Amino acid sequence: MVVFVISQEVYNMKMLVFVTCVLFAWPLFSYSQTDVSNAESGRYTSSFNPDISLIIGGEYKSRTGEKDTEPFGYEAELFITSNVDPYFKAWATLGFADEGAEVEEAVIQTTSLPYQLQMKAGKFFSDIGRVNSQHFHSWDFANRPLINELLFGAEGLNDAGIQVSWLAPADSYWLTGIEIFQGENEDSFQYIGGSSLPEKSGPRVFAGWLKFAPELEDVNSAVQFGVSFGRGIHQEALDSDADNSFDLWLNGYSWFTGADIVYKYDDGRAYGLGDITVQGEFFMRGQDLFVVNDILYPGLTGADVEDNLNGYYIQASYGFLPRWSAGLRWDQVNGESGATGDIYNIAASVGCRLSEFSLLRFQYETGRYDTGDESENVSGISLQIQVSLGAHGAHKF
Repeated sequence: MVVFVISQEVYNMKMLVFVTCVLFAWPLFSYSQTDVSNAESGRYTSSFNPDISLIIGGEYKSRTGEKDTEPFGYEAELFITSNVDPYFKAWATLGFADEGAEVEEAVIQTTSLPYQLQMKAGKFFSDIGRVNSQHFHSWDFANRPLINELLFGAEGLNDAGIQVSWLAPADSYWLTGIEIFQGENEDSFQYIGGSSLPEKSGPRVFAGWLKFAPELEDVNSAVQFGVSFGRGIHQEALDSDADNSFDLWLNGYSWFTGADIVYKYDDGRAYGLGDITVQGEFFMRGQDLFVVNDILYPGLTGADVEDNLNGYYIQASYGFLPRWSAGLRWDQVNGESGATGDIYNIAASVGCRLSEFSLLRFQYETGRYDTGDESENVSGISLQIQVSLGAHGAHKF
């Protein structure tokens, strides 16, 4: 355990040194008289009228076995972006939901680093996998896949940190990136500290990913493969006897590995008719913890605690009519802990894009949830409407 702590600290220090060197060496490579002329002429001046868009989503949902007195919900995202100068662009996303408002993203990104390097800093979604970095209006279904939500929560792996990515100068698409985060994800990388658990300054989480898209003979088809990994500190404070006070404290590390694939076929007909998208992700997570203190069972202090979780989803969508698409998704999660158990779920959705700026979607899903003590069959429906106001950039592949 000590060996890894040293290794992670050394890695984080090297990463910060590398980022600092790149930032300070960058002007030597990129600054030129042309940039000075353009800046003085106002060509690169920061815009006082940045692109602004607002996405609003409303939903009605109902689940068997649940007596939800508030079946209606909403979600909205205010997105602001602009080029700053020849060297930076910036954007921010403010999220609004039933629970309140929060800053989902606040990012400064480089635009002219040499050797096809790119850096961004601030609060952002990690680019691991497929769904994690996507906002709700980009999904083909009404909700996140189960494995993504169980690993990283409803908001995904989203934290303050730094990312460095590199686009390889090759005929095929090769993009790789490394990220370091403060470490504030409650589900996989929770940090508590204080008097009950060891203090640890950030960054406490690092992640990396690689994306590859080969050239295909069929110009209407495209495929992309990806792998990802991450590791960081994880702490837990638990209430074992349900008396509304913590009595068990755990400290250690959490890690994950993942693989993803997406295939897209563009039929070429208007409004998405005949288009096909197939994608899937697999994740495996392990938590290697030890008991720091156990009030109820003091003899367990120092004992090792392991928790493993793995799962995947596979989904497909098809444009069966102009502006209309249908999708099918299968989720499966296997957990060793009693809190998670095994989960199987299938979802079917039908969506209609009335225009580029509005969407109607109906989804039905059913599955079996095993908590260790019992199994429960759960079914539900969701009815969604989404509208988009203002300029909104193109989504990633």
